Amino acid sequence: MPNLVLWQPHSPLLEAYAILARQRARHERGRYARLRDQANDVLWAQYAQWPDLEQKIVKTMDRIRLRQEGSGGTPMTEWDDGEASPTTGQGADSHAERMGRAFLLKKAWKQVRTLCHPDKNRGSAEEFAILADAYRAGDLDTLSEYVLSINQTIMEQIAYWLMAGQKPAIEWQILQHMPMFRVVRAVAQGNHELASRLALQLRLQRLRELEAEELMMG
Repeated sequence: MPNLVLWQPHSPLLEAYAILARQRARHERGRYARLRDQANDVLWAQYAQWPDLEQKIVKTMDRIRLRQEGSGGTPMTEWDDGEASPTTGQGADSHAERMGRAFLLKKAWKQVRTLCHPDKNRGSAEEFAILADAYRAGDLDTLSEYVLSINQTIMEQIAYWLMAGQKPAIEWQILQHMPMFRVVRAVAQGNHELASRLALQLRLQRLRELEAEELMMG
Protein backbone atom coordinates (compact mmCIF):
# COMPACT_ATOMS: atom_id res chain seq x y z
CA MET A 1 0.00 0.00 0.00
CA PRO A 2 1.54 3.37 -0.98
CA ASN A 3 2.35 5.78 1.79
CA LEU A 4 -0.24 8.45 2.45
CA VAL A 5 0.86 12.04 1.92
CA LEU A 6 0.37 14.16 5.02
CA TRP A 7 -0.74 17.59 3.82
CA GLN A 8 0.13 20.67 5.80
CA PRO A 9 -2.78 23.05 6.58
CA HIS A 10 -1.35 25.72 4.26
CA SER A 11 0.33 23.51 1.71
CA PRO A 12 1.13 25.48 -1.48
CA LEU A 13 0.20 22.37 -3.44
CA LEU A 14 -3.23 22.26 -1.84
CA GLU A 15 -3.73 25.95 -2.48
CA ALA A 16 -2.80 25.47 -6.13
CA TYR A 17 -5.24 22.57 -6.37
CA ALA A 18 -8.00 24.70 -4.87
CA ILE A 19 -7.32 27.40 -7.46
CA LEU A 20 -7.49 24.88 -10.29
CA ALA A 21 -10.72 23.40 -8.93
CA ARG A 22 -12.21 26.89 -8.70
CA GLN A 23 -11.19 27.77 -12.25
CA ARG A 24 -12.67 24.54 -13.59
CA ALA A 25 -15.94 25.06 -11.69
CA ARG A 26 -16.31 28.60 -13.00
CA HIS A 27 -15.49 27.47 -16.52
CA GLU A 28 -18.13 24.73 -16.34
CA ARG A 29 -20.65 27.14 -14.85
CA GLY A 30 -20.12 29.58 -17.71
CA ARG A 31 -20.19 26.91 -20.38
CA TYR A 32 -23.47 25.39 -19.26
CA ALA A 33 -25.00 28.81 -18.65
CA ARG A 34 -24.40 29.59 -22.33
CA LEU A 35 -26.01 26.28 -23.33
CA ARG A 36 -29.07 27.04 -21.20
CA ASP A 37 -29.32 30.53 -22.68
CA GLN A 38 -29.18 29.11 -26.20
CA ALA A 39 -31.88 26.55 -25.37
CA ASN A 40 -34.11 29.24 -23.90
CA ASP A 41 -33.60 31.49 -26.93
CA VAL A 42 -34.81 28.65 -29.15
CA LEU A 43 -37.76 27.96 -26.88
CA TRP A 44 -38.98 31.53 -26.66
CA ALA A 45 -38.58 31.97 -30.40
CA GLN A 46 -41.15 29.19 -30.74
CA TYR A 47 -43.47 30.69 -28.12
CA ALA A 48 -43.33 34.03 -29.93
CA GLN A 49 -45.50 32.52 -32.67
CA TRP A 50 -48.56 32.99 -30.41
CA PRO A 51 -48.31 36.46 -28.84
CA ASP A 52 -51.99 36.47 -27.85
CA LEU A 53 -51.51 33.23 -25.93
CA GLU A 54 -48.45 34.60 -24.15
CA GLN A 55 -50.40 37.71 -23.22
CA LYS A 56 -53.15 35.58 -21.67
CA ILE A 57 -50.57 33.64 -19.66
CA VAL A 58 -48.91 36.80 -18.38
CA LYS A 59 -52.21 38.44 -17.43
CA THR A 60 -53.37 35.31 -15.61
CA MET A 61 -50.09 35.10 -13.69
CA ASP A 62 -50.40 38.77 -12.75
CA ARG A 63 -53.92 38.27 -11.39
CA ILE A 64 -52.84 35.24 -9.36
CA ARG A 65 -49.80 37.05 -8.00
CA LEU A 66 -51.81 40.07 -6.91
CA ARG A 67 -54.38 37.91 -5.15
CA GLN A 68 -51.70 35.87 -3.41
CA GLU A 69 -49.81 38.91 -2.23
CA GLY A 70 -53.03 40.61 -1.15
CA SER A 71 -54.03 37.60 0.94
CA GLY A 72 -50.61 37.25 2.53
CA GLY A 73 -49.93 33.97 0.79
CA THR A 74 -46.71 32.86 -0.85
CA PRO A 75 -46.39 34.49 -4.29
CA MET A 76 -46.23 32.18 -7.26
CA THR A 77 -43.11 31.43 -9.24
CA GLU A 78 -43.59 33.03 -12.63
CA TRP A 79 -41.55 30.61 -14.72
CA ASP A 80 -41.75 27.27 -12.95
CA ASP A 81 -41.25 24.89 -15.88
CA GLY A 82 -37.52 25.26 -16.35
CA GLU A 83 -37.76 28.12 -18.80
CA ALA A 84 -36.12 31.50 -18.67
CA SER A 85 -38.06 34.71 -18.80
CA PRO A 86 -38.35 36.05 -22.35
CA THR A 87 -37.43 39.51 -21.11
CA THR A 88 -34.55 38.83 -18.75
CA GLY A 89 -33.06 35.67 -20.19
CA GLN A 90 -33.02 34.25 -16.67
CA GLY A 91 -35.55 32.45 -14.55
CA ALA A 92 -37.91 35.14 -13.26
CA ASP A 93 -38.36 34.39 -9.57
CA SER A 94 -41.36 35.02 -7.40
CA HIS A 95 -41.52 38.18 -5.33
CA ALA A 96 -40.57 36.23 -2.19
CA GLU A 97 -37.58 34.68 -3.92
CA ARG A 98 -36.40 38.03 -5.25
CA MET A 99 -36.66 39.57 -1.80
CA GLY A 100 -34.80 36.63 -0.28
CA ARG A 101 -32.04 36.90 -2.84
CA ALA A 102 -31.75 40.66 -2.23
CA PHE A 103 -31.39 39.97 1.50
CA LEU A 104 -28.67 37.37 0.89
CA LEU A 105 -26.90 39.71 -1.52
CA LYS A 106 -26.78 42.52 1.04
CA LYS A 107 -25.68 40.12 3.76
CA ALA A 108 -22.88 38.73 1.58
CA TRP A 109 -21.75 42.24 0.60
CA LYS A 110 -21.64 43.29 4.25
CA GLN A 111 -19.39 40.32 5.02
CA VAL A 112 -17.19 40.98 2.01
CA ARG A 113 -16.86 44.67 2.86
CA THR A 114 -15.84 43.78 6.41
CA LEU A 115 -13.30 41.20 5.28
CA CYS A 116 -11.54 42.97 2.44
CA HIS A 117 -12.09 46.74 2.60
CA PRO A 118 -8.68 48.29 1.76
CA ASP A 119 -9.09 51.08 4.33
CA LYS A 120 -9.90 48.73 7.20
CA ASN A 121 -8.22 45.39 6.65
CA ARG A 122 -5.39 46.22 4.27
CA GLY A 123 -7.24 44.48 1.51
CA SER A 124 -6.44 44.81 -2.16
CA ALA A 125 -8.11 47.85 -3.73
CA GLU A 126 -8.31 46.01 -7.06
CA GLU A 127 -9.95 42.96 -5.47
CA PHE A 128 -12.38 45.16 -3.57
CA ALA A 129 -13.37 46.96 -6.79
CA ILE A 130 -14.07 43.62 -8.50
CA LEU A 131 -16.23 42.51 -5.59
CA ALA A 132 -18.05 45.84 -5.53
CA ASP A 133 -18.85 45.39 -9.23
CA ALA A 134 -20.16 41.91 -8.43
CA TYR A 135 -22.45 43.39 -5.78
CA ARG A 136 -23.79 46.03 -8.16
CA ALA A 137 -24.40 43.32 -10.76
CA GLY A 138 -26.28 41.18 -8.23
CA ASP A 139 -23.67 38.40 -8.49
CA LEU A 140 -24.38 36.55 -5.26
CA ASP A 141 -22.20 33.57 -6.22
CA THR A 142 -19.01 35.65 -6.46
CA LEU A 143 -19.62 37.37 -3.12
CA SER A 144 -20.56 34.15 -1.32
CA GLU A 145 -17.58 32.32 -2.73
CA TYR A 146 -15.22 35.06 -1.61
CA VAL A 147 -16.55 34.75 1.95
CA LEU A 148 -16.15 30.98 1.66
CA SER A 149 -12.51 31.39 0.60
CA ILE A 150 -11.82 33.40 3.76
CA ASN A 151 -13.83 31.47 6.32
CA GLN A 152 -13.27 27.85 5.29
CA THR A 153 -10.23 25.62 5.43
CA ILE A 154 -8.38 24.78 2.25
CA MET A 155 -9.83 21.25 2.28
CA GLU A 156 -13.37 22.61 2.66
CA GLN A 157 -12.73 24.96 -0.26
CA ILE A 158 -11.49 22.12 -2.44
CA ALA A 159 -14.55 20.01 -1.59
CA TYR A 160 -16.82 22.94 -2.43
CA TRP A 161 -15.23 23.67 -5.79
CA LEU A 162 -15.13 20.01 -6.82
CA MET A 163 -18.87 19.74 -6.12
CA ALA A 164 -19.52 23.07 -7.86
CA GLY A 165 -17.65 21.80 -10.92
CA GLN A 166 -19.98 18.80 -11.22
CA LYS A 167 -23.25 20.64 -10.58
CA PRO A 168 -23.69 22.39 -13.99
CA ALA A 169 -23.48 19.11 -15.94
CA ILE A 170 -26.04 17.51 -13.61
CA GLU A 171 -28.40 20.46 -14.03
CA TRP A 172 -27.99 20.28 -17.81
CA GLN A 173 -28.89 16.57 -17.81
CA ILE A 174 -32.01 17.32 -15.77
CA LEU A 175 -32.97 20.09 -18.18
CA GLN A 176 -32.69 17.75 -21.16
CA HIS A 177 -35.32 15.46 -19.61
CA MET A 178 -37.85 18.25 -19.17
CA PRO A 179 -40.76 18.58 -21.63
CA MET A 180 -39.56 21.98 -22.83
CA PHE A 181 -36.35 20.44 -24.14
CA ARG A 182 -38.28 18.34 -26.63
CA VAL A 183 -38.98 21.61 -28.45
CA VAL A 184 -35.31 22.53 -28.48
CA ARG A 185 -34.33 19.08 -29.70
CA ALA A 186 -36.89 19.19 -32.51
CA VAL A 187 -35.51 22.54 -33.71
CA ALA A 188 -31.96 21.18 -33.59
CA GLN A 189 -33.09 18.25 -35.75
CA GLY A 190 -34.69 20.60 -38.27
CA ASN A 191 -38.22 19.40 -37.51
CA HIS A 192 -39.79 22.83 -37.11
CA GLU A 193 -43.34 21.57 -37.54
CA LEU A 194 -42.92 19.24 -34.55
CA ALA A 195 -41.21 21.97 -32.54
CA SER A 196 -44.09 24.35 -33.21
CA ARG A 197 -46.69 21.77 -32.24
CA LEU A 198 -44.89 20.82 -29.02
CA ALA A 199 -44.38 24.45 -28.06
CA LEU A 200 -48.06 25.21 -28.55
CA GLN A 201 -49.02 22.21 -26.41
CA LEU A 202 -46.74 23.40 -23.61
CA ARG A 203 -48.17 26.91 -23.59
CA LEU A 204 -51.77 25.73 -23.75
CA GLN A 205 -51.06 23.36 -20.87
CA ARG A 206 -49.46 26.20 -18.93
CA LEU A 207 -52.50 28.40 -19.48
CA ARG A 208 -54.88 25.63 -18.38
CA GLU A 209 -52.84 25.10 -15.20
CA LEU A 210 -52.92 28.80 -14.39
CA GLU A 211 -56.64 29.08 -15.07
CA ALA A 212 -57.31 26.08 -12.82
CA GLU A 213 -55.18 27.65 -10.07
CA GLU A 214 -57.04 30.91 -10.39
CA LEU A 215 -60.39 29.13 -10.29
CA MET A 216 -59.42 27.31 -7.09
CA MET A 217 -58.68 30.64 -5.44
CA GLY A 218 -62.40 31.44 -5.70
